[in-house]
Amino acid sequence: MAFTKIEQDHIKSIIGNLCKKKTPINSTSLWYEYEIDKQDVIIIEKRPFWDQNDLERKDLFTALDVAKLKYIRSENKWGLYWKRASGKWYPYEMEKYTEKLEDFVKEIAKDPYGCFFG
Repeated sequence: MAFTKIEQDHIKSIIGNLCKKKTPINSTSLWYEYEIDKQDVIIIEKRPFWDQNDLERKDLFTALDVAKLKYIRSENKWGLYWKRASGKWYPYEMEKYTEKLEDFVKEIAKDPYGCFFG
């Protein structure tokens, strides 16, 4: 089941705010966005395509998945995942879930192990 409108607004408020904070002010060379895919929210780092002359065109860009938050509706819990160099997602901390999206967003922002923002 997809997220409800209320859930989408909550995600926009929390994750959208993180993306704005992580994006450098007036930057056209780096920005963060998020996408919702079924029960997952994926935070993405975007940069202009390396061979692009017009840096104002955001339609040509490279995208790197930063973090994935997976909602388990049956348990009303969120899980946090990070992407390894292999391209596979792994749990950030084994068997750790939370009911509050904000808890994981704070952890992503802190990034103590450097697995989200390097």
